Amino acid sequence: MTRLPANARRTPAGLILQAPAKLNLYLDVLGRRGDGFHELETLITPISLFDTLRVAPSAAGDPSLTLRVHDLRPPTPGPTDGDGPAPGGDPIPTGSDNLVIRALATLRERLGVSAGAVVDLWKRIPSRAGLGGGSSDAAAALHAGQHLWNKRLPPGELAGIAAEIGSDVPALLAAGATVCRGRGERVTPTPLPAGMACVLVQPPVGLGAGQVFSQLEPSDYGAPLHDAAGSGQLESRPLERLIAALRGGRLADAAPLMQNRLQAAAERLTPWIDRLRHAMAGLPVAAHQMSGSGSVYFGLCETPKLAGRVAAWLRQQRLGWVYTPRTLESPGAA
Repeated sequence: MTRLPANARRTPAGLILQAPAKLNLYLDVLGRRGDGFHELETLITPISLFDTLRVAPSAAGDPSLTLRVHDLRPPTPGPTDGDGPAPGGDPIPTGSDNLVIRALATLRERLGVSAGAVVDLWKRIPSRAGLGGGSSDAAAALHAGQHLWNKRLPPGELAGIAAEIGSDVPALLAAGATVCRGRGERVTPTPLPAGMACVLVQPPVGLGAGQVFSQLEPSDYGAPLHDAAGSGQLESRPLERLIAALRGGRLADAAPLMQNRLQAAAERLTPWIDRLRHAMAGLPVAAHQMSGSGSVYFGLCETPKLAGRVAAWLRQQRLGWVYTPRTLESPGAA
């Protein structure tokens, strides 16, 4: 029997897993690759906003993979501008175009098994929000499948399947904060302290990653990574300083080092990103920016109490749904 990950527990009804959302505390786009993807460097941390999966075996002899979605996302938040659907309002596919089903189907093929599975997904993480909900669900499904079918792949092979499923899946397959490079498949665990207080705003407009990447202009790209020391390791000194500041609890030092190169492209698609940026700029947050390809915008606060005050003001302004999660513990964090 393989060992359960920390986010899972066994019950008589099946294996229960919590799939966390993520924030991009740093996201640099270094150019377009020959394969059509973009070269990225990003610092990702999981947060305490979760989808829940229950994974159970199908009836004996039934090879089907079944997904049942229980949509707990809030309805369209606040006023709309007519420039796109709300993140929480997008329908969730349940067939082979869902990342959970794709993950289980691919894993089952690699494991050489034919048994089926029934997955119940309680969906709370907004879609088209830059929070990685679908990717986190797929990562949880990969962990669940190994336990359901009691067969385990080497970590590198499982990570390879994750990279096939989606660019964010390898990071969310690993527990805790990570630095990801390439298109997201080169993952380095990067322990950060737990409990950083966050305020997230989900505006009435969702953004697809493809939409945002298609808006990138050459001026949006960062400087290419280089090996200044000749060590064979690509280094980004701003990112290293950011990690050190976050580990030391120095949010004031971290703030000028945070960035998201996709934010300018997202601002060309909807005025909501700039609207939220201006709103956060006038509030007592230590740092603020968009997560991933948007449309969720977030701020980091010095204390949970301050985050609560900021959230209350944002709710009064009816800028969208407001969440106050905290960052989750990374293995090895002090």
